[in-house]
Amino acid sequence: MSGRSEQARIYRISENRVWRGKTELSPAQIHALAQTLAAITRTREEDALRKVYPVGARVRFGGNLHTVTGYTDSPGLPPMLKLSSNTIAHPTHVTHT
Repeated sequence: MSGRSEQARIYRISENRVWRGKTELSPAQIHALAQTLAAITRTREEDALRKVYPVGARVRFGGNLHTVTGYTDSPGLPPMLKLSSNTIAHPTHVTHT
């Protein structure tokens, strides 16, 4: 946690306009909000991936057994699994063994 007190913010969205309270957000504020939401989404996706496929888990990919060795962290791309044999795989392309 950043040390800041958590504060709920409520936004209203209609078509291509966004308001917080009675104030309409500027394009720059909307862009900043979108970046924040994207970062939150990525963190949650990464947490879910780590929960389902912890490091050391055995998975089958392309007919071969692999061990999960880590996770990718490439901005703009979905989180993926790093597997043994220097293989990277999307979670939907592997199965648990």
